[in-house]
Amino acid sequence: MVAIVFSLFHFPNPLLAILTFVGGLIWAAVYQRQPNLFALALSHALSSLTLALVISPKLLESLRVGFKYFG
Repeated sequence: MVAIVFSLFHFPNPLLAILTFVGGLIWAAVYQRQPNLFALALSHALSSLTLALVISPKLLESLRVGFKYFG
């Protein structure tokens, strides 16, 4: 459920929504074992930076979400 909600925050960007769903599944499982928000925030920042540097901005629509996605 957490992964679905996390993914919905990244709509309407379809690729980013799929990637965040997968990340949400992983982060939810990790948090269940060892609750540490700082570690989750750090890994989110590092994964976002990695995506921005590795995947073409055209594919990710420059990581835009929400109303910014359309304009």
